Amino acid sequence: MSAEPDGPEGRLRRFATIWSRAIFPVTATSLTRPEFEEQLVPLAAKLRDALQERFFDAARGRAVGAASSTRTAPTRRR
Repeated sequence: MSAEPDGPEGRLRRFATIWSRAIFPVTATSLTRPEFEEQLVPLAAKLRDALQERFFDAARGRAVGAASSTRTAPTRRR
């Protein structure tokens, strides 16, 4: 994958950034937003891969949702 901003990796990271900005304010985590964003990059890649499959399988999206909720397991935020 390309690390260029308009390349596949750059677009994936941009999606993870937007996703993290949307959900970080309502999460309970000890991670910083950039750390949280890094946790979302592999999940975003799984979503991308699922959407590129010939046949849609909603279970893959549910698995990403479940994984993202375990990455934001409740901890005290200061």
